[in-house]
Amino acid sequence: MTKRFSLAGMLKGLRFRLLLLMVVAMLPLFLFVLVGALEGRETIAREYEAEQYRLTKLITGNIEQHLEASEQLLYTLSKYPSVQNHETEVCNELFARLLERFPNYTNLWTVDRTGTSRCSALELDPGALNIADASWFQEAVEQGSYLIGPFATGRVTGLPILPLVMPLFDDNGEVAGVVGAGLSIDWLNDYVATLDMPEGSRLTLTNADGVVLAVYPPNEELLGVDGSANPMFAEIASRQDGTIRGAWLTDVERLFGFSRVGTGTGGLFIVLGIPEERAYSELTRGISSALNLLLAVTLLAIVIAWVAGDIVLLRPIKQLAETAQRLGQGDLKTRVRLRHGVGELNMLADNFNQMAEELEKRSVELAETNRSLLASNQELAYEIDERKRAEAELKHFAAQLEASNQELEQFAYVASHDLQEPLRVVAGYLQLIERRYKNKLDSDADEFIAFAVDAAKRMQTLINDLLSYSRIGRKGRPFEPTDCNQVLNTALSNLRVLVEDEKAVITSEHLPTVEADPAQLTMVFQNLIANAVKFRREAPPLIRVGAVECSDHWRFSVSDNGIGIDPQYSERIFLIFQRLHTREEYPGTGIGLAICQKIVEHHGGRIWVEPNDDQGTTFYFTLPKMRETERL
Repeated sequence: MTKRFSLAGMLKGLRFRLLLLMVVAMLPLFLFVLVGALEGRETIAREYEAEQYRLTKLITGNIEQHLEASEQLLYTLSKYPSVQNHETEVCNELFARLLERFPNYTNLWTVDRTGTSRCSALELDPGALNIADASWFQEAVEQGSYLIGPFATGRVTGLPILPLVMPLFDDNGEVAGVVGAGLSIDWLNDYVATLDMPEGSRLTLTNADGVVLAVYPPNEELLGVDGSANPMFAEIASRQDGTIRGAWLTDVERLFGFSRVGTGTGGLFIVLGIPEERAYSELTRGISSALNLLLAVTLLAIVIAWVAGDIVLLRPIKQLAETAQRLGQGDLKTRVRLRHGVGELNMLADNFNQMAEELEKRSVELAETNRSLLASNQELAYEIDERKRAEAELKHFAAQLEASNQELEQFAYVASHDLQEPLRVVAGYLQLIERRYKNKLDSDADEFIAFAVDAAKRMQTLINDLLSYSRIGRKGRPFEPTDCNQVLNTALSNLRVLVEDEKAVITSEHLPTVEADPAQLTMVFQNLIANAVKFRREAPPLIRVGAVECSDHWRFSVSDNGIGIDPQYSERIFLIFQRLHTREEYPGTGIGLAICQKIVEHHGGRIWVEPNDDQGTTFYFTLPKMRETERL
């Protein structure tokens, strides 16, 4: 039976997962190449920016040298008498010789204070030109100092120049005119051509306002363009020198280095940039080669894995699967025999065959075990029936015990209640006899009457305590939110005389509000505090009442510095009418702690006692927390 091709099945197959694993394993290499490319790109960018900046500083230095040399030349000329006096023929001849010697100037000239031309290296009649409207001329006359003017077009030559002027002074120290030179920017192109600039670099010379004055390689379209509209120029102007990336004057992204020459309106910027594409070209070619090589290796590995995976993995695994299927159908004698399995698959086949042998062995044992289990199940069914009958009897006995306890409790209540009246009569007559015949009979009779009165009183106390004990859970009020601070105050008010007589000191923390019977809870605090006061040492009793919040309940504590309780009696003291001391040592009936235990358990808590580290004991009891609905 032929199997249909299923794309979903192929994607879930082991061979596809193996190929996917290989691709995932190759991903770190691709990521490594890409990360290295990004890091290399940034490194190259910084290197090219540094080179562009170095070249701009070199060009800036050369321009500054020219400007310093021009300042020295003009200063020297300003000291010549013929120049100071505007001697036209002498000055013109001197200027012409200097112009031949220094071709980087377009002209050398002088004007008087009104801006009228007097001397010129080029042929120009005196008075034929007036530059009084030039701002740089006005500034030089006003300041009386050397000035580099903004780039302008020479009025005689028509060439772009950088005007340089030095004031001329008369005998009175007043400015009588200026001697000037027009520094040509054509020499800059010649100088830049000698520099070893990276291929594709573009040098731009602008004035302080961002207007392009010169471009190398020459580009007539960019001359005169105002580059200040581009935000990048604002950053160039603010930083003065440094490096920057972006597109300026054209749409080509470049890595720029820039520097400023001069200050004020006469300053200019040298901006040298190389296209990013050109800077990254070698890196791009290297990355492409590396990625192509990785891709080829990955494809080759995939082809090899696809072919080898079928022979080495898929066929043995299919044989294992077919054998497992026959085992599942009940053929426990089938075994795996691999022809192309590798080490791990051969181990798997051996283990598989061992498993098959073990299954065959276990199947025989299982049949025998099933027979044994069948017999055991029959015995177990009989035992279950017996246990059910025993549980039914146990429930019946428990119900009888509950009824007996209720009857016993009812009996104790009725008995203690019915004994009250005859006991009051007996006690009343005994007290009457004691009053009438005291000191009238002999001393033995007085003692016997006192014993009888005391016994009647103790019997009455016992009956009252027993009656209180039997009423817990029967006559109590419904539980309600109870402020334990008020309950404690009521108990202390009931014990006020005892506390004052024994000079007891009682302190308490803030106690919570719980769902309880206030009267019964008062009895708990009152009994525990009364015991702490009664079983005291010679020192005044120190009693502390507190409460700690736990997960689902409050844990109350009543701690004292009294005589303490031996741990072996920690459970006995809660039994009814159990005493650890004689009545002569400590009065009482021995039912108080039993009442406390019954009240606490009636409220869903428990009570116990622990010895303190130094002296005395601490009684603990728990009460459930109020539910949220109860608090509302």
